[in-house]
Amino acid sequence: AGKGGEGRILKLLADKASTKFTRAQIAFAAELVPSSGTFSTYIANLKRRKLIIEENERLWLNPEI
Repeated sequence: AGKGGEGRILKLLADKASTKFTRAQIAFAAELVPSSGTFSTYIANLKRRKLIIEENERLWLNPEI
């Protein structure tokens, strides 16, 4: 799924595929700091690869993958 943090984020979203999360909820569940540059980079990488979708301050797994 990717690097450690990215993998944890993807697993969370895959395990709860019907749920939309805030960045803070994802960071907490993945044991990351939501304000960190690293967390922002993980989210940006996953969005760029179209693995996750972000809209209206909520993120979820891309249902097309």
